[in-house]
Amino acid sequence: METQLQDIIAKIHDEGVKGAEERAHAITEQAEKQAQEQISKARSEAERIVKEAKQEAARLQSAGEAALQQAGRDLLLSVQKKLNSLFETVMKDAAAEALSPEKMAGIIAALVEKWYEAEEDDLTVLVPEKDRDALEKTLRSRLGKKMQEGVSVKPVRSMATGFRIATGDGSSYYDVTEGTLTDLLSAYLNPRLTAIMRDAGE
Repeated sequence: METQLQDIIAKIHDEGVKGAEERAHAITEQAEKQAQEQISKARSEAERIVKEAKQEAARLQSAGEAALQQAGRDLLLSVQKKLNSLFETVMKDAAAEALSPEKMAGIIAALVEKWYEAEEDDLTVLVPEKDRDALEKTLRSRLGKKMQEGVSVKPVRSMATGFRIATGDGSSYYDVTEGTLTDLLSAYLNPRLTAIMRDAGE
């Protein structure tokens, strides 16, 4: 009887220990599984945060570079605009100097003589009103009889500088005014200036 009781106690003990061990083992496995899941989630979250941070950094860098490029383009355009304005002013000054009454008289006389050689003796020279007397006097001195044979000098109030020579019927003429000279020079210089600025910006 005593032996049976001991066997029963031993059996209960063994089953209790075994059950406790199994429960402990199950709890340990569950804890390890949950820990692995949490670690995996944390790793994924960390990777996501790092990825987003890199993307944001790349976006900011790209935006910064784009802003710098735009600022560079704006600066070049501003400089080009100022240089164009400066060149226009210089061209106007150069044209005005080239068309001073003294220089105009020599140019007009040479053109009139060329037209006379082509048997065109009915010519009208349009000049600024303020320069008319001085130019006519100089031309009479240089052209002599040609001035009496069909060359007339007429003042134009709206003309600031330069001159215009036209045949009697108006079919042919030379327009050598400040505006035409400035336009001719600017047409050459502005494209060259634009090309220089474009090369500087590359």
